[in-house]
Amino acid sequence: MHGDAQAPLVSPEHALDRGGVANVDASLQLLRHALGRCRGPEEGRAHVVLEPERLIAELDEVAHWLSSGPGNACGEARAATRFAASPKGASAQIMHVCQTSGVSRTSSHRTGRGDTPWRRATHVRSLRIQLWSFYFAPESMGIAPIAAEWAKAMRARGHEVEVLTAHPSYPRPVWGRRVWPYREERDGIPVLRLPVRLGRDTGRQRLLGEASYTAGLALASPALRRPDVIVATSPSFPALLPTMVNARLRNIPWVLWLQDILPEAAISTGLIKYGPLIRAAKLFERAAYASAARVVVLSPSFKDNLRSKGVPEAKIEPIYNPATRPVLTQPREARLVHGHCVLTMGNVGLSQGLGPLVRAFEASESLGRLGAHLLIAGDGVAAPEVRKEIRSERVTVTGVLPSQRLEQELRRAAVAVVSQSYEGAEFNVPSKLMNFMGYGLPVVASVRPDSEVARILASPVRAG
Repeated sequence: MHGDAQAPLVSPEHALDRGGVANVDASLQLLRHALGRCRGPEEGRAHVVLEPERLIAELDEVAHWLSSGPGNACGEARAATRFAASPKGASAQIMHVCQTSGVSRTSSHRTGRGDTPWRRATHVRSLRIQLWSFYFAPESMGIAPIAAEWAKAMRARGHEVEVLTAHPSYPRPVWGRRVWPYREERDGIPVLRLPVRLGRDTGRQRLLGEASYTAGLALASPALRRPDVIVATSPSFPALLPTMVNARLRNIPWVLWLQDILPEAAISTGLIKYGPLIRAAKLFERAAYASAARVVVLSPSFKDNLRSKGVPEAKIEPIYNPATRPVLTQPREARLVHGHCVLTMGNVGLSQGLGPLVRAFEASESLGRLGAHLLIAGDGVAAPEVRKEIRSERVTVTGVLPSQRLEQELRRAAVAVVSQSYEGAEFNVPSKLMNFMGYGLPVVASVRPDSEVARILASPVRAG
């Protein structure tokens, strides 16, 4: 196989070799200074995984380091990410999945938009791809930036990409309301947007929003031109139904790109209670896996989950999400790093458990004496409850920040926090982790010891 198809799957342990990330020892040194939990580069393992109740105690332990300032450590450390360094890695892998999913197209050259120097040089045949994704740019959280970066990377490889998505509304409906479908172009990619029922504050509102998107898909999809392959993201879970029907009636192979495992996510966040609806959702989940030509999952734990449900191993493709922001190739400037700043970002939802984190942070006397500041750069359904826990100016919830402002915060943070709080099976991998690692930030994780985040942060690394 040529071009995209040659790229092997990237594991956390080997992505350093592919991404060309330099000076791993310096990054591990930064973790050791920040957390006091790293054995050192000679043992190649950073113990940064904590149970939730120990998170604040761990932050207390770094008080001395924070008060003295990260200075030279941040100046010397380079970005140590164990994921694809850009969307190119994940894009190449998913492209390989598309090309091995029963696509019957045999043409190897096209003219016009698809005829790019990259495709001519690699002799990769051009595909007509439809990306069906509830979330897409300009939304800046969750799967939206990941889907947008992937679409741009596919277009850059000479493939014709068309996106079918909802009118933007996540995490808040700041883009207004639309009652009719409309077309636009983003980064040269044609996008058809469907109107949706707005609102995410209650489970009922979220279900109505997904139901309206599903209905819009069912009505719009027959009018679309026939692609070679459909790549459908989940969430939205109900929207997989029109995907399955359309693919079956038009004999189109489709790839399920699984970002959350449902219905586990709905159960863990309280969106759906146990009962007939859950039993029906589990039957539908199995039908979706059976219908898809391939299922792309985010991690080995996702793969194990699907295998336990009877999905053939040959159908499952583990592909890590890339960082959605540029991975630093130079050290962060030490003069910009604020030694008292603790950063977390992204969705402020039910599964992040940020309320208890804020309470513990506010109650910590040592962090108070230090003047440590927790910045939560994000928004979501749990944001009002998190704000209620704030007792001082030491904690700030900013809402969704513009990209330039978020860049500043990522460059000035001394420590980053990844938190999860849920019961039952693991159903997602926070995308913020990839971005934190891409900026060379030391990460304190308040997660379950058996989670994928724990495995990633505790896995051995090698200097490349």
